[in-house]
Amino acid sequence: GAEYLLPVKVRTAAFVGQEGYYTETHAMGVVRAGEVILTPRTTPSRFEVGAGWRFGTAAGEIAYAITARTPQGELTIAAQDGSGETLTAFGVGDRLDLTRVRVAGDRPDTGGLTLAFDASGGFSLSMDGAPDLVTGRTAVAGSGKAVMLSLIPTEPAWAAARRVDVRCEAQGRELRLITTIGALAPANVAPGAPRR
Repeated sequence: GAEYLLPVKVRTAAFVGQEGYYTETHAMGVVRAGEVILTPRTTPSRFEVGAGWRFGTAAGEIAYAITARTPQGELTIAAQDGSGETLTAFGVGDRLDLTRVRVAGDRPDTGGLTLAFDASGGFSLSMDGAPDLVTGRTAVAGSGKAVMLSLIPTEPAWAAARRVDVRCEAQGRELRLITTIGALAPANVAPGAPRR
């Protein structure tokens, strides 16, 4: 019920353009720096439909369940909090070979954010059906109880300075995930091994 006047941005003899922006149902994907501590409560003994994971966090419990498995062994894993987050992975021994993370938007068919990994160690970020908005390579350093996973953007040029490093540490029963953005590359980070 309130009127807001828009300032003039461009004025010519034949045209007046207002300074104004309107966005409806615009989803925005954000990768945040920070720290998360997970305490595993349950893990599946086998990668089969219905099996899942439960983790304790400072904000409460989070859970994921395997909702589908293809004949080729590809798993669909869904967050059980209604967020629309799904993971796609292959079970390799007792670990997951992650191929995609997707968070659905308001339009489940095309909306949302997708982080995909390819078989050659590359990654891409897509949003609202627009593919490959950010692309680059992955790198992995360390093993055992301390591993650094890195997303190293190469395209577009502005993204190159926004490298994402996720340090994963096992400390007793806790898993600590520390994400930094834009840090200098550690000297010991090697390109990730080829994936499925």
